[in-house]
Amino acid sequence: MSWYRKEYETRFDSTPIDGLFFVDGNIFERVNRREYTWGMKNPKIVFPSGEDFELWDERLFLVNVFDVMDLPYFDTCQSAFDRAQGFITTGLSAINHIEKLNDSNLLLYSEPNSAGCIVTYDNSYEQGTGRMVNVQSFVIEVNQ
Repeated sequence: MSWYRKEYETRFDSTPIDGLFFVDGNIFERVNRREYTWGMKNPKIVFPSGEDFELWDERLFLVNVFDVMDLPYFDTCQSAFDRAQGFITTGLSAINHIEKLNDSNLLLYSEPNSAGCIVTYDNSYEQGTGRMVNVQSFVIEVNQ
């Protein structure tokens, strides 16, 4: 998790992002017994699917969508697809299948976990820069 001092103004604080919220480190510390979060804040984003994800890296605005798969919030579907394919070739992620479903949607799937997500981008946001507008996770029940 990316924790920032509450008094420190991050780019997350000053960039309009739908669904952005901060986890209060003081409350987190009381519930989870993590002293290092006192006086801190953690940026997260909730999408229309109702799911929330960690948001980190003030330069790239990365969203941790699955396992170690991090995709930029401000991006196009094609660029995010290219980035995701790079994760597969390095073997860093449990994701082993990536498919571009159409111009807006990526399917990320982990066969060993029978789980994945569909990431949706609005490619027309702000002249040539898209933005992530939804992430919907799923699990496939496998009868054995």
